[in-house]
Amino acid sequence: MALRFGVVPALPTDSESVHNGTRSYCKNASVGFNLYDNEKKLRLPTTYETRAEAEYECQRRNMERLQIVHSERDAQLGQ
Repeated sequence: MALRFGVVPALPTDSESVHNGTRSYCKNASVGFNLYDNEKKLRLPTTYETRAEAEYECQRRNMERLQIVHSERDAQLGQ
């Protein structure tokens, strides 16, 4: 069974734009890490500053999900 949540680098945001003649350059700000929901195929909105924080939350959510799945399976087997 694939894990539902994974850690991905957050998408950079444009912090400011610099004009040089007719060209415009954007400076990207690094924003950390997001969790990706493999079931719903989307990034969760919360951003974590470090990969370690994101990994911790990812593991917590995956363990919580596994406990729910095991509880549902045990309930079905008990019937």
